[in-house]
Amino acid sequence: MKLAILSLGLVPLLACVTEPDGDPRADETPPASITPDVIHCPDWGCGQNSPVMGPYEFHELNVAGLKNDQGITILSFQRGNTLYRAQVEGAKLVAYPLDPALAKLDGPNLKGGWFNLQTNSGIFKLDITEVTTEGMPYWVGVPTVNETYELQYEYPNQPKRIPLCNTPPGFVSGDAASHNWTKPYDALLFTGDRYASGDKRVTSTSVADNREWFNVACAGSAIAKLHLNRHTSAGAVPGLFDTTREQRQAMLKMYVSDICGFGHAFTLKGTPLHWNNLQAWGNVSGAEPVHEAYWTDTGATCLDTHRLGSALINEITAACSKPACPAGWPRGAYLTTWLPFAVP
Repeated sequence: MKLAILSLGLVPLLACVTEPDGDPRADETPPASITPDVIHCPDWGCGQNSPVMGPYEFHELNVAGLKNDQGITILSFQRGNTLYRAQVEGAKLVAYPLDPALAKLDGPNLKGGWFNLQTNSGIFKLDITEVTTEGMPYWVGVPTVNETYELQYEYPNQPKRIPLCNTPPGFVSGDAASHNWTKPYDALLFTGDRYASGDKRVTSTSVADNREWFNVACAGSAIAKLHLNRHTSAGAVPGLFDTTREQRQAMLKMYVSDICGFGHAFTLKGTPLHWNNLQAWGNVSGAEPVHEAYWTDTGATCLDTHRLGSALINEITAACSKPACPAGWPRGAYLTTWLPFAVP
């Protein structure tokens, strides 16, 4: 395993670790040790299953032709010789033909279609190679299912297809044994929420304002977990499973272990973790042996034991100092996290 610490002056900018090679179900047990080795981590943290297309790591695209932060623009959606206007509606992709005499594409009919993407390196093709209509059930509330999309890209003048989500998680999620990543190379697509990956913020939750933007959330990623836990506009159930922007940001900070709130991820992909929120949507059973922290939209309010034990404590305390947690739920906290294992 690898540990990365990128620093500016005396304050670490990012500390994170990658998942061990080998058993694809390595998510089921915590790391026994971590060997330091300086590497570069992507925005969402080392080992995270972020969409990577050649030299571009991104998490959102715009159907109206606006560039994302990486300079990627959707030129068109195409299947065969027919051009379509792509639109993500909630958590489903629909392609409307420019010729009104033709039928729209949705569900399995999207298979074989592709996005033409303009980048600074030329035009890439982002192919939909499979659509699973019952790909991933929600983890909170009635387990209705989300469509998932297997996405592969092609370089300019290079017809070989490469998976967009190329760092798949282990089959068993670190959240709970019942939360299995049955399609580890697939992505969820959803609209309504926007994120700033650098400082791990939820910048907007307005469906009306953001309908032209959609997220590409690979299996195992923090954004995918937000959606499956109904902490997105597309995953919300009005009057039953509603969350504010601040609550969604607290969930994001918790998943990436942005303890200090500056956007620095202190975590290892797949580490088992139990959580609960004020609404008791989580999976804390009361039998967990170790309490970790309470969380708000600005990071951890306190810290008892970090999910990686002592492995990153020096880096965490160099970035910020957190007190031990009180006996009761602190005022203003939205989430609490517990560790279902004894840390090293």
